[in-house]
Amino acid sequence: MEKDKWTTLGESTDRIFSTSVESEWEYASDKAPFNECYERVKTAFIKNFAGPAKEGVPSPSAQLTQHQMCLGAIEACKPHITDIKIITPNLHYMPLSSLNVPAHMHATNNDVFFPIDGPSGYITSSASLNRSKL
Repeated sequence: MEKDKWTTLGESTDRIFSTSVESEWEYASDKAPFNECYERVKTAFIKNFAGPAKEGVPSPSAQLTQHQMCLGAIEACKPHITDIKIITPNLHYMPLSSLNVPAHMHATNNDVFFPIDGPSGYITSSASLNRSKL
């Protein structure tokens, strides 16, 4: 596969992908069950981002996963939520090189990772129950 010209991360066989989630949504009315909808949105996000703890959920792209999170949240709170927007910046972690730490701290199973502060993706998605974006 050819490398995209915007790729800034080095090649790696082991990388942790994580994100923080920022979301906002609109309710159809002020009579919506706000606390219940919040819990349903959170559950839909976790289900579509992570899946079951032992199996996970396949993710061919962060963009598709994020869109599925939006659609899952709207479906879970229908008809109370009409529009939702989500922002999930990429947060990458790389294996810590044993060469950079004292010998007594070497990891034998490569389970020590550090966050990188370099450029990462900033992905936004939105979904609407009522409007077409076309």
